[in-house]
Amino acid sequence: MAAALVKSQFYWPGHLVRQPSNNHQHTGRIQASLHNAGPVPTPSAQRAPQKAAATEKPLQSQERKDNAAMQTKDLKLVTPSEARDEASKKRAPLISRERVNHQGRRSLLTKGLMAAALCPLCSDLQHASAAEWGYGGPAGPLRWGGFCILGRQQSPIDMPVKGTSYRPDTFGKLQFDYHAADVNILNTGHGTMQVNFPAGSSTLRVGKRTLDLLQFHFHSPSEHAVDGERFDMEAHMVHKDRETGTLAVVGTLLQAVPDVEALFNPALEAALQLAPREHGAMKPAAVCAPTCINVKVSAEDLLPVVSDADSRSYFHYAGSLTTPPCSEGVDWFMMGNTVRIPYTQLVSFLQYVGDQRTLAFNTRPLQPIRDREITRGPA
Repeated sequence: MAAALVKSQFYWPGHLVRQPSNNHQHTGRIQASLHNAGPVPTPSAQRAPQKAAATEKPLQSQERKDNAAMQTKDLKLVTPSEARDEASKKRAPLISRERVNHQGRRSLLTKGLMAAALCPLCSDLQHASAAEWGYGGPAGPLRWGGFCILGRQQSPIDMPVKGTSYRPDTFGKLQFDYHAADVNILNTGHGTMQVNFPAGSSTLRVGKRTLDLLQFHFHSPSEHAVDGERFDMEAHMVHKDRETGTLAVVGTLLQAVPDVEALFNPALEAALQLAPREHGAMKPAAVCAPTCINVKVSAEDLLPVVSDADSRSYFHYAGSLTTPPCSEGVDWFMMGNTVRIPYTQLVSFLQYVGDQRTLAFNTRPLQPIRDREITRGPA
């Protein structure tokens, strides 16, 4: 299982354009590392709100304009349960990463990504005067200021698998109660769409605490890294504790594969198709042709499928929001398995980040871990 993987560079998802390889087998990299790191869990065993209080403590210390050309048949990829069942079969373990010799895709992405590398966020540069922060130019991460610079427990981080310990009793098994709901989709103006959920429509239970799902959003390449390697995308599900108001983010690493190997992810596709194009605009997730029909969205589609005893194991650490104001006191639960998406969806998201004018990225640089403890929890 020692197959070499292409290292990602800052603002450059290296695995997007993989080197030719005759090896199409899963590497099982992290699973192998977990085996070497210690006991493996047994069966028994956002873009986030921007006004979170900088003084909040983590639980551990207290317990995407409608696309008019969109065809009605495309909606079947978003809402039916059949799509979820089919898509779930295409989800992969994290950690089962493939090196794919796919010349057509390489040809598609190479030119676009080279242009994006020369101007990581051209759209942000054009909107710099209207935006307080961005991912490139004078409004980039090094100029964010405040807690983003002064904080001592910032996110994202590079998670060293061998440096983690298995703590099955600290938080226990994460209990997801996600449901399809009528949502509103916001164009944040900062490279992603934010899918907002009605209060109480979906929840997460961590121990005895109940947290409401507020929203989910995306980053590309992934903000978090595993043993120095970033993935194609990352989904953030942002939750708020009903009692304390503290935040917890569940992160899922998304792995892009050839379109024939994965169906469109329903949650991501709804965000891509229905998100407004104007910065700061928000609209219901609905298709009007001409009568408007709401499209229900479920964050369940962004979670690893429950296929075995270890499918929803996780990493935990105390961190912060990854966007200004970078408030700390956020509990991070990074899922230990990836979810597969087709290359088409990855390219569509990069186009959204670039305001349909270029391919662009929206990822914050990795932050120092310092003395923080990273633990592993059960599925």
